[in-house]
Amino acid sequence: MSRSNRKGRYESRWSFWIVRTVVYFSILLLTARGHGSELNTILTVSPDASPDLQAESFADRKLRDIIGRQEAIFGDIENREGSYSQTEFDNKLQQITHSYEEYLLQNPDKVIAYILYGKLLYKVGQYEHAVLQFLNADKLDPNIAVVKQQLGNYMAENGKVEEALGFFFQAVELSPKTALYYYQLGEVMHVFRSKILTLGLFSESELEESMLQTFANAARLAPDNRIFRFRYAESFYDVQNPDWEAALLLWADLQKGATPGLEADAVRLHRAKVLLMLKRFDEALDLASIVETPALETSRQEIIDHAK
Repeated sequence: MSRSNRKGRYESRWSFWIVRTVVYFSILLLTARGHGSELNTILTVSPDASPDLQAESFADRKLRDIIGRQEAIFGDIENREGSYSQTEFDNKLQQITHSYEEYLLQNPDKVIAYILYGKLLYKVGQYEHAVLQFLNADKLDPNIAVVKQQLGNYMAENGKVEEALGFFFQAVELSPKTALYYYQLGEVMHVFRSKILTLGLFSESELEESMLQTFANAARLAPDNRIFRFRYAESFYDVQNPDWEAALLLWADLQKGATPGLEADAVRLHRAKVLLMLKRFDEALDLASIVETPALETSRQEIIDHAK
């Protein structure tokens, strides 16, 4: 078959599959929780929170104690590598949740306590109860980005697309330098693309442009985060009329820091795929031919077949 007759075989963005080396965490798992001090996490993830939120949080010794005991439990679980019994964990968790409940009864206007309690409940799978805490925090202070993010996560996971988009747009507006929020907003746009278009929330061109821009923002704001950079490069496959030259530059840049083996070979195949889209067949063939990772053999051979 001549190259000129192959257009229908390779121009579809789903014409063949390249194994993705980036492990895409779910929208929930990419939230900023469970890493270091909860107080520090709140202040890091939400640097634009009101001054009163920050000052009052550190002034409250009792809240510090609850957080310390909470972190000690999860730290102990990690150190003991699975030897924690479920009963032991449940008992300790119940003590912490009781402390939060008691604290909030005494301090019903303490915004950060609702946030921290909600994050704990989300971490242990009590999602409905957790979202109530975030809603309480949002009522007290509607200008906290991490609260909008958590509510956006919940809405997205429950298929409430319009509400999810609203919360994530607010999150990026409140904290425009937080890459994670852009990444999650882009994933919501991608995952719920059909529903968003059916609801008429965006035209197709508006949605694709906005999705590309959100992934671009995430990659720009966190240049050391390869997950965000991979996703931005792959987002060109998700639009109707991609700028393949721009995509090729992104993959070439990712190649520079790729770990030898699976990741480096996967990037080569992505570059080869984009070269096919640009009808640069010989270059695509050259790249695919040097891929050696067994797990990518099927994808490699498909590209070679298209390039010949």
